[in-house]
Amino acid sequence: MDTGEPTTDRDDRPAGVRPVVLLAAASSAALWLLVGLAGGALTWSASTSRYGVVIDAVLPPTLPSSTLAQPAPWDLVQPALVVAMVAALVATGMAVLARRSSWSTSARAPRFCAVWLVVVVAADVTAALWTVGTAVAVPGPNGYVWALRDAVPAMLATGWFGVVWGWLPALWALRDDTGTSTDTAPVTTSRTPGIVAGAVALVLAVVLVAVQPTIDRDARVAAGGTPDGEPTATPTTTPRPAPPAPVATDAEAPGADWCATDDVQLSLSAVDGALGHRAMSVVLLNRSTSACVVDGFPDVAFAAEDGAAVPVPLDHGASYLGGAATPSAVTVAPGGSAVAALAWGAGGTGEAVATFWIAPYAGASRTPLAADTDLAADATVTVSAWATPVTSAG
Repeated sequence: MDTGEPTTDRDDRPAGVRPVVLLAAASSAALWLLVGLAGGALTWSASTSRYGVVIDAVLPPTLPSSTLAQPAPWDLVQPALVVAMVAALVATGMAVLARRSSWSTSARAPRFCAVWLVVVVAADVTAALWTVGTAVAVPGPNGYVWALRDAVPAMLATGWFGVVWGWLPALWALRDDTGTSTDTAPVTTSRTPGIVAGAVALVLAVVLVAVQPTIDRDARVAAGGTPDGEPTATPTTTPRPAPPAPVATDAEAPGADWCATDDVQLSLSAVDGALGHRAMSVVLLNRSTSACVVDGFPDVAFAAEDGAAVPVPLDHGASYLGGAATPSAVTVAPGGSAVAALAWGAGGTGEAVATFWIAPYAGASRTPLAADTDLAADATVTVSAWATPVTSAG
């Protein structure tokens, strides 16, 4: 019975939208996961070979190794969420395309290219959302600016994934498409096995080329040699320095009213910088019920990430970024505070400092304070005298 309604919108759209959307979303998500896992595994196994660039070109890092190295359950949950995001974005783009009245009657080649483009865009949007979301949850030292630094390479990698592999979801999504095509030479399902077989062969070739250096290296090690084929040498180890002493060796004789370590809380401010200089404040908070005095300079020592002492030269006085140059007694009321400045030049290349060991004066017990800085062993740290914090008016 003829109802007078257009047959294209009434008959073709319900039959075409659901298979195209689901096939494109599911195949894109599966490829994202498989390419990321395969690329990460091969890059790790061939990390010392020259084939890492080839692996990244054929298997872009959709799942960075840092993601899979996270503690449980995030090593599984985060990749699953990202894969679901890819599927959702592809499904959204496909739903928009397939709902157009001209979708069913368009030639197969334009529809194939449209699905391919949807996969590329969805991959880029996924990378952008992932990196920006990570930066918002865990901002870096420079705040959210780090999101832009990390987003660009991630979007380049995932965009390349869409270019290299996006044609497969487009092919699979259209292989059962029943829409009327006006293309005189459509992509037929008979060509699909050959195309897929060629893609699998390409991946297997990359695998064989990439793992060959690792196979050779393992064979040399099993035969008693070294990974690079050189004669085995007796390793020599240099003992690491001990951690900083809990109390400075050049102890001062404290005054009767000086602040004791047990009565105060020490902390470090964020790092400030200007014109190649860095500075941060040591803050002493009086937690006791009576006033105490700090006089002179705080006692400071440094340690690496493994706890070993780092011999950073010290200089007492004011710096380019401020601080009190001349010591004077500072009375700290209960709940009050005193500050001293630590300053150094940027660009150090020696061993990195991870922990500051600080005491109110040399001879008091040192408190280890972790800090994220660029301070290195070849920089000189200027330590200013204790002073009363400067408060802004109004």
